[in-house]
Amino acid sequence: MLRPKRSRWPLASAVLLLLAAAAVYQGILLRAKLEIGGAEPQPAVTGRVQNLHQRAMQQYCTGLVRTPRNTWLVGRLEDAHDITPQPEGSVQLDTLVYGGKRAAQAPPEDWGTPWNAWHRKPEQTTYVSRLAEDGIFHEVARLNGTGCLLATPDGSTLYLLTDLERPQASEAKPALEQTAVLRSDDQGQSWQWLESGWLPQVNWQAWSMRPQFHGDREVWAWRDFEFGEEQAAPTQGSPSGLFYSPDLGRTVESVAASAPLLKTLDDLRGKAPADADWGDSNGRHGRIRAHVVQNGPDQAVLWISQTFMYGAPGGPHLDTSISVSTRAELRRSAGRWDMALPEHMEGFAVTELQANSAGRTIAVLQRDGQPLPQVAEWNGTGRTWVDHGPLPSPFHPLASSSGLRDFRVGDKVLLANTMSSYQVPRWLSPVRDSSISANAVFYSSDWGASWHKLAIDGYLGVLGFEPSTGRVHWAQGNWYNSRDLQIHSYDLEPGGKP
Repeated sequence: MLRPKRSRWPLASAVLLLLAAAAVYQGILLRAKLEIGGAEPQPAVTGRVQNLHQRAMQQYCTGLVRTPRNTWLVGRLEDAHDITPQPEGSVQLDTLVYGGKRAAQAPPEDWGTPWNAWHRKPEQTTYVSRLAEDGIFHEVARLNGTGCLLATPDGSTLYLLTDLERPQASEAKPALEQTAVLRSDDQGQSWQWLESGWLPQVNWQAWSMRPQFHGDREVWAWRDFEFGEEQAAPTQGSPSGLFYSPDLGRTVESVAASAPLLKTLDDLRGKAPADADWGDSNGRHGRIRAHVVQNGPDQAVLWISQTFMYGAPGGPHLDTSISVSTRAELRRSAGRWDMALPEHMEGFAVTELQANSAGRTIAVLQRDGQPLPQVAEWNGTGRTWVDHGPLPSPFHPLASSSGLRDFRVGDKVLLANTMSSYQVPRWLSPVRDSSISANAVFYSSDWGASWHKLAIDGYLGVLGFEPSTGRVHWAQGNWYNSRDLQIHSYDLEPGGKP
């Protein structure tokens, strides 16, 4: 009796399914790593630069700033002193500080020693350009150093926070350590060096300050701890680290703490295993982030987050977090700000926090034990954060972790520039742990519940964002790998086709 032949279709089907799954898997990884695809909603050209260096992007202090009066572009070359001719009408800002002479540095022969060679400040050139009616960004100022452009909301005043060291103080003037701050009140035609500094109580490195405006004249700024200063934590009646100015820095108020604002490592050790390895990077107060939001003429809120990291004993990494966030309401009375008793909340850190013109307060929360941070909105009635959804990842739907390069809150949309990492399964990489990283730019029109990927380079591709219009400005590549002179934009407001 003949036996019926077994069909080979089940085996063939299984093989085909495995090959298809492998192809899909590889496709997801390739699309993420190579940044393939992305939406292009209502593309337009913002303007054109004359020199690629005008749009040279770095990880800080560069990009596009649009005000009601003008559109500004700041580019910077690092490790290079630009000797190209300066355009007519462009102001050489160094001369306003040094009178044509550079700050005194160690003699050239000293650069040969290992210490000075390592600590030598690299040559840098910053370009400040303004968009003219002809659609071209014209250079209006140049600086041999780092300069961060800050504009008041009405666009009437510009500040350039630099790393230029001050000339040596004379006996007639008290010494002031803050690096030079320049100001323009005529849209960049002329600049003035503020010899008395600008918010010098906040940071002696002016370029590293991150002031926040409320209205056209009010300014808030947080003073980070200096190295070795950690023991001086804010206690009741002492300076909280928060500063306020009602008049663009002419007068500055130090807001006093109503009670201890920070937790210490000793306060939180008991929440980890007894044999946890805390390493030596936590210090006494962990990593501190602070955000302030002013909700009205006499109301504001300060958020301070602390993150402590620990790992398994003898392990290679500190990979587990314990976080605490502190919320303190502020009320203005008789011209001064008073702080209410702070409220401590454990289990999450507020990594980003912004409020839009409609009064919505949106944050990115890193919850302990979760690889993807959550986008959340503050519910003032319930006094709690309401999660809208996790940060997007270009590896979706594969499980991955994500962090932020940039996050912006608009009146109707959110913009997130992410850096994500995918851990390759051990069975695919049996010899050692392997991971794949990728950058991407996303936007959301439903406050983080869903996201669309944009056709913008994930690393230094975004130049600027307009919260009121939802328009994002970007460039094709950086100055060293693209010859494109145009600055582009997408309109992200609902109605633009994703």
